[in-house]
Amino acid sequence: MTTIKKTLSTTKSESEISNSASVASPEEKKAFLASVRPALITEEVHPDLAKICPHIPVPGTDLLEVIVANGNYVTTKEMQRLCCTQGELFSAAAANQKNDTVCFASGDEGLCIPRPDEENVMLYILCTPQPASGAAVLLNRDAMQKASDAIGGDLFILPSSIHEVLLVSSVGLRPEELEGLVQSMNRSEVRPEEVLSNHVYRYDCQTKQLSMGMEQHFCPEMKSQADNNAKERRCRR
Repeated sequence: MTTIKKTLSTTKSESEISNSASVASPEEKKAFLASVRPALITEEVHPDLAKICPHIPVPGTDLLEVIVANGNYVTTKEMQRLCCTQGELFSAAAANQKNDTVCFASGDEGLCIPRPDEENVMLYILCTPQPASGAAVLLNRDAMQKASDAIGGDLFILPSSIHEVLLVSSVGLRPEELEGLVQSMNRSEVRPEEVLSNHVYRYDCQTKQLSMGMEQHFCPEMKSQADNNAKERRCRR
């Protein structure tokens, strides 16, 4: 099974940010906000980024929405230097994402889940062409619903990297089986800095919501946080 490989620019260090101009000009701020896009990480895989980057938990999951600009993760210090509020930052990223092309395609014969006594299960690739933020297409409600309509019904989501996700119909599949597949891919095919998550997610075509594929990964604290952030997300979108 393969994953799209893209080069991710190195995140600016804290020293680079502190040595830059203390206050950005209005023109620089405007250009910056025009370049930002949402991206996804998990604290489990990227605790360093979760500490220094402004983020919003994605309701129902362990995913964190962060922001990238020109291939770099945006840190809290960079946001403050540019005199941006977190609301401005995430609203601009959401608006910019709506203008991005969504790439949805079925995989080739090698991109499927083998079944011993049945036909192999086809996997579908979903991403955007933006560096480091292709998997954030999960935040695009229209794209997710169109993918669900095309594949048929509820979906399991395999986070193959920060650049893309793989989708498959949930019919007849067990999430624990898929989770083992994701973890195997992460160990053998994905560079550590490009790993998104070790868990599988589910898309409900009726509620149009994401959730953890395996319920035991969803803790009460996550539920409370999800409820609060769902309200914020509705306001931003």
